[in-house]
Amino acid sequence: MGAWFSHILDPHCREIIRVGRSNPITPEQAAACDVLVFSVPMKETVKVIRNIAPLTSEDAMLMDLTSIKAKPMAAMLHYSRAEVVGAHPLFGPGKNGDSKKTCVLCEGRGEAGMVWIRKILESSGVNVLVSTPDVHDHVMGMIQGANHFASLAFAICMARSGYSFDTLEGFATPAFQTRVDRIKNMMGQSGELFGSLLMENPNALGSMSDYLEGAREILAMVKQGETKEFEKMFESLKGYFGQVDEKGN
Repeated sequence: MGAWFSHILDPHCREIIRVGRSNPITPEQAAACDVLVFSVPMKETVKVIRNIAPLTSEDAMLMDLTSIKAKPMAAMLHYSRAEVVGAHPLFGPGKNGDSKKTCVLCEGRGEAGMVWIRKILESSGVNVLVSTPDVHDHVMGMIQGANHFASLAFAICMARSGYSFDTLEGFATPAFQTRVDRIKNMMGQSGELFGSLLMENPNALGSMSDYLEGAREILAMVKQGETKEFEKMFESLKGYFGQVDEKGN
């Protein structure tokens, strides 16, 4: 994601220094830049900010690309006097083809940096959604927490089914195949990434608990053969998703 973001910034900057394990520089060297973008694993983000942010000037701009916003933004605000913007691209680098890409921006300190990065993103075809750090993290607790929790639980269910993956895929309906393809995509990535998405955002636990409670409620209905209760629950959900019931309500 950091590499993708550097390409977005390239036409708008005099020079971009890409820092990583293969190109280490000192905190003092990094702090001399006009704009610093933190794109590191979530559990390392605050530590990296703590090491570099105090060395930056008041005229600099600090920004992070983390999937949670409250903690890294609080760190950037606390350890620096610079302008601060929080960013979370809601897509993976190099994915989604030509589909619409959205990036959340959170205001931290100062206006110039926020205006600057917003113009760059929008001119690059990225839709900008402005939010507060707290709202962002609560929503991501659902979108990333419960979503990935459900996918991993489904993956465990498949692995414990007693059938080989090829057998299950051979019987797959289109809906099942779509879900399996998403899980296969997860399995091609780092377990550390998904562990961080579930564990670093304190709001994820509540969403995962709500998901589990909903699953228990459905399981109880199925076990007891409560057809009417199941249909009532199903119809009650339609309104949330903008669907009408059989009576046109």
